[in-house]
Amino acid sequence: CSICLGILKEPVSIPCGHIYCSICIANYVNSASDDEEEAMPISTCPTCRSSFTLFTPDLSLLSRKYRPYVLPGIRRIYVDNTPYQELQRKLREAEKRIKALENTKQDLLRECERHMAVSNAHAEGEHQARMDLSAAQEESIEFQE
Repeated sequence: CSICLGILKEPVSIPCGHIYCSICIANYVNSASDDEEEAMPISTCPTCRSSFTLFTPDLSLLSRKYRPYVLPGIRRIYVDNTPYQELQRKLREAEKRIKALENTKQDLLRECERHMAVSNAHAEGEHQARMDLSAAQEESIEFQE
């Protein structure tokens, strides 16, 4: 909607073909009609400034052959929002996947840290064993001499 700059909510079309939210165009028409009082309610398009009437005659008072030629000034239309909804669905799926990957990443980091701690403890033990072996070899050499 070019009035509220949002996604169309209950879209309506005016005779010039521009489309707005029904609430936005109603507020626009009401604010414009407060400024000027006329016998025939007329408003202008917010985009192209072409005028259109807000008055729709009672069709029951018209002959049946003229009824198809009387169009209301504002008509409801259907706008397919499925591409937007599809994007929203894909965004939600991507956010879920990112959250799952973050959890997996944290699990992997914890597992790696655990294995590194075990490896470091083993390396420290191995180093200590080599030191003990070296000391024992030196003692045995001293006893042999």
